[in-house]
Amino acid sequence: MVKFIVGNQPCPIPALDRLDQYSCEPDVIVDPVLKEDIIAYKVPRGAVGYHSYNGPLGMDFRVNFPIIVTQLGVFDSNSDGIKSQLTVPLYDKASQMEVLSVNFTQEEPGELIGGSRFKPVDQFLLPKGFEGSIVGENFSLSDPSSNNPLVHGGLDRGGGLVSFHKVSRFGVEQSVFPEVEEKFSEENNQYGAGTFMYRAYVADGEFTRRKVEERKKEKEERAKMWHEVMLREEKELKQEIRLYDDILMVDVVDVYRNLPLKLLKFYYWVALNTNFNFTLKTDDDCFVHLESVVKELKDRKLRGKERIWWSRFRTGWPVERVGKWRELDYTAPVYPSFACGAGNMLSADLVRWLAFNAVNLKPYQGEDVSVGIWLSALGPNLVNDYRWSCGRECDTGIFTSPENEPEELREMWADLQTCGDPCGCS
Repeated sequence: MVKFIVGNQPCPIPALDRLDQYSCEPDVIVDPVLKEDIIAYKVPRGAVGYHSYNGPLGMDFRVNFPIIVTQLGVFDSNSDGIKSQLTVPLYDKASQMEVLSVNFTQEEPGELIGGSRFKPVDQFLLPKGFEGSIVGENFSLSDPSSNNPLVHGGLDRGGGLVSFHKVSRFGVEQSVFPEVEEKFSEENNQYGAGTFMYRAYVADGEFTRRKVEERKKEKEERAKMWHEVMLREEKELKQEIRLYDDILMVDVVDVYRNLPLKLLKFYYWVALNTNFNFTLKTDDDCFVHLESVVKELKDRKLRGKERIWWSRFRTGWPVERVGKWRELDYTAPVYPSFACGAGNMLSADLVRWLAFNAVNLKPYQGEDVSVGIWLSALGPNLVNDYRWSCGRECDTGIFTSPENEPEELREMWADLQTCGDPCGCS
């Protein structure tokens, strides 16, 4: 039995109007503060916190509309000066590289503004989508900057120009991106030591009444066109199901971030409706040599065995915090072993365990790492086999070949039929 797993709900938001291409969240509505500098994190004069951490301390943010960073600052809410040399770097979270940095000393403490000391920097453009962290380094417990949770202050988004994550970031080594994270339920409760000033980067006339109305009409037109696309796709899916019965519709919004839920719902359907020994999960851009898989299944005598996970596995894979594979909820630095997305097989007992415990399984950023995390509690027998290819390489004996365009899949199938080798006939 072969099924394509499709969510029965399309995302109703056009791609250009989503927060990112992987989810179904609307983009941040920006009504920006214009032509003035904005202090990102503020701490009122005299605020005293209760956090005694001694080391690099950072806070994360995301840029929703291009901004110019004009100054970097460090908290000094008691206004009694800098006690030691302090450094405030601004990091790019994706690369963990420093993009700006300022030093504060007793001799050159900077200008006291709104509970922080600031120094100007060469104006630096941060584009839409940039994710960064502003960090305070080198401070000691004698510095007031070390003891100010932002529950005493406030965050200024500039009318939606930036968003602040509910995360404080801690480190041990100076001049190194602090990787340890602590999450908070409220974004005003986290701790910080550094801050920055910024302003909107706008072209002339960007937010005139006429321009705003034009963008509003463009958004309405995109929504109308997207609605027509969804209707057409729904009609085509129904036709495909009627003709070939090769699609299983599951109750989920069909976007990348929901792949773990799609997989669990498929396993639940399989467990309830079929009599099976194994499931094979693959991606729709993969060539799968089913005859070779079935032959090897018999040769290895895996049928009827329990706790079998047969694939090619990634081990010690680092957790990424930005981009397509962004993971904010799994706090360890590396994932448990997980199967490559091109293909893997699970024995029926493991599938049933996932299916009937689905309500208690937390979905993470992708279906492959999620299954690795979920099954790590069971200690399955990993059958590691290089023929479940993780990349574009193609060998005669492969089980799967990922990342193909439709025409490439047709060519591989034609070669298999012609000479028995999907990688090409010489």
